[in-house]
Amino acid sequence: LYKPEPTPARILPLLIQVADVLAALHANHIVHRDLKPDNVMVRRGRRGDEAILIDFGISLLDGEKDTLKYYGTAGYMAPEQARGDKVDGRADIYSLGKMIAEIWVGKGRNETIPKPLAGVVGQMLEDKPEKRPTLDAVKAALAACRKTLTA
Repeated sequence: LYKPEPTPARILPLLIQVADVLAALHANHIVHRDLKPDNVMVRRGRRGDEAILIDFGISLLDGEKDTLKYYGTAGYMAPEQARGDKVDGRADIYSLGKMIAEIWVGKGRNETIPKPLAGVVGQMLEDKPEKRPTLDAVKAALAACRKTLTA
């Protein structure tokens, strides 16, 4: 079974797809709340690799009673989620920021996050949800970074 190396150039388009899925979820008032690499599957589609977001077991629909407020995966949970506070889509943005940062600095890698993306990732990992960027800003930074890697 052939498994290509998970390089930034290969993963960035998938992260853009994940951001698109999150935007659709958030537009429908759904927060995933357990975004992590294990919950993003990649399949070979007609137009290349496609990111599929899975495991909606602790997702939250706005207005629902939050009986699972302390659930999630340590290391990817937004600070407000770890505290058991009310969460919204900005918690997913935090988790996506953790995933993006890991591409360059996780699991034995110690590379510098490219400039077009580094500032946005820093904002995504802000403790205060109101300081985090929108998904549109995240997608723009991912796309800019992708251009520099493929140029």
